[in-house]
Amino acid sequence: MRSFTTISLLATVALVSAASVPLERRASSADTTNIMLHAYGTGAAGTIGGTQLMYADGNAIIGQQAPSNASVVSNVTFSFNGSSAPIGVSPTTSNTTAPTSMSLYINTGSDSFDSVSLSNSTPGENYTDTGFVFFGDWLMWVGSDGTLQSKFHAAPTGEDGSWSLKWNSADTEDSTGIPVSLRSIAPSSDDLDRKA
Repeated sequence: MRSFTTISLLATVALVSAASVPLERRASSADTTNIMLHAYGTGAAGTIGGTQLMYADGNAIIGQQAPSNASVVSNVTFSFNGSSAPIGVSPTTSNTTAPTSMSLYINTGSDSFDSVSLSNSTPGENYTDTGFVFFGDWLMWVGSDGTLQSKFHAAPTGEDGSWSLKWNSADTEDSTGIPVSLRSIAPSSDDLDRKA
């Protein structure tokens, strides 16, 4: 039978050993500078498996191409420096007339179901460009009650392979669209092979 002293010593060694195991570091602002965001989701209307976000006439579009009626289109990167700062949006296409200093905006009004805006000014009432956080690699928004929310929704644009990104504050049921989450990591090549 072991003595109380031996058991105490073993417990202390276990605690010291556990304390010396390095913890994974949280994402820093350096990790979230000039990143691309990718949409992932499955619904009645299909699956979106890591398709990149792009800019089209002031709105966020999910797809390999923007709607044909869009006049200003660009691939974009995003930069994040904390929930009190906006998510910066920068066009990566050099021959575009998209604004160079933009932020990502969502309409957080209680019954809104509006497009996610990429703009250099507030697009309207109840739109915000702050309150976003990364939970691991996933982009979330912190509600007024402190809950993490991901109410992104892909709505069809009427053209194959192109979806309008919306924020669904109203939790509207939409059988033609797909609830999606945004991630800072692109799909693996295995995922792309399965989609082909």
